[in-house]
Amino acid sequence: MKRKSQHEMFDNPLNIHEGTLDVHVHQIKGVIADTAEVFLTLQVDYLGGFFTRVFTSDIAKMNKDLIFDQKFELSLNCSQTLRINAYKRIPSTFQDFQFFAMGTFELQRPTIGDQYCLVTVPLIPADSRLHLIMSVRLYSHEFTENKWTVLDSANDDVLRLWRMRGKVFGQCIKDVLKREERKIPLIVTSCIKEIEERGLDSSFIYVMRGDDTRVNDLVAVFDICSFTASYYIKQARYTPYDIAEVLTRYLRSLPHSILLCPNNYLPVFTLEDTTVKVRMVAFLLTNIPEPGRSVFSYLLDHMAKVCLNEPRNRVTPTIMGGIFSPVILDSDVTLTLEEYMRKRNHFASILKCMIELKLQGYKLDNTQT
Repeated sequence: MKRKSQHEMFDNPLNIHEGTLDVHVHQIKGVIADTAEVFLTLQVDYLGGFFTRVFTSDIAKMNKDLIFDQKFELSLNCSQTLRINAYKRIPSTFQDFQFFAMGTFELQRPTIGDQYCLVTVPLIPADSRLHLIMSVRLYSHEFTENKWTVLDSANDDVLRLWRMRGKVFGQCIKDVLKREERKIPLIVTSCIKEIEERGLDSSFIYVMRGDDTRVNDLVAVFDICSFTASYYIKQARYTPYDIAEVLTRYLRSLPHSILLCPNNYLPVFTLEDTTVKVRMVAFLLTNIPEPGRSVFSYLLDHMAKVCLNEPRNRVTPTIMGGIFSPVILDSDVTLTLEEYMRKRNHFASILKCMIELKLQGYKLDNTQT
């Protein structure tokens, strides 16, 4: 029996395309810099991951507008999204091109068909107020029998990969985990894994900031597809400092703290007996509702590993507690600045205590090692 072409299969949960996408890039609207030189890269995804060929535009120079007037023909293979990255340089500064904006365009019918249609793609960060003007048309091919056999036989895996697409920054952690079908968000595990593989010896990791351009680049990719981003961060150009800042920025963006009631931990600050302190911390951690318990436990193990390398990275439990205290605590508009700083410093001391207990070999889950 002959398979229907992709755009005829309205019950297809993936809404993927096979065929050719013609893109005519016209111009970028908005002010960049009077003397800026800009080029674009275009890439379509494959099953949610951006591993396909990258197309590069010619360099356009800022005049009244940034005119490209260039055509591209992109092959689609289980594709749904076109991603555009923009890079610029100011010739007078003698610096190389740097990433500064990106946009995405979803390949959805009936928005586009086999006739060119004019579309406007907003570029992020949104405060740049830049828009890419382009024309697109889509020629869909029928899926081959072999292609559908592969998709049908691995449909669960394909759907699982597809769920990795979507925003993570500023989103409820439960919604992200439900979509990803994980206990800990992929952005957390992938960032920590990468830092532990090549950043534990980095001097003052988490203290020194990452490069804003590279950090914004990673944030944008994670907000498109966490699976793609988990491989993207392995590129050598992204330093451990960049990745560490992405992690802390993500935790800061959560609508609510991963801890149910951070105030409950404040009495730990006054305890002196180590045994009592361990029991109280273990009790509090055990009673954190999921997913906060798994995420916080994972973070705590990571903080201890970072501090274990203190002779090389010079990051102490005190420093680590001070960094992650404002990251984990909810902001409270009812508190004065003085009250909030006091609360933050107390919680930093509690994190320091927890890290030290970990380093001493205590297992903070109602049992001791």
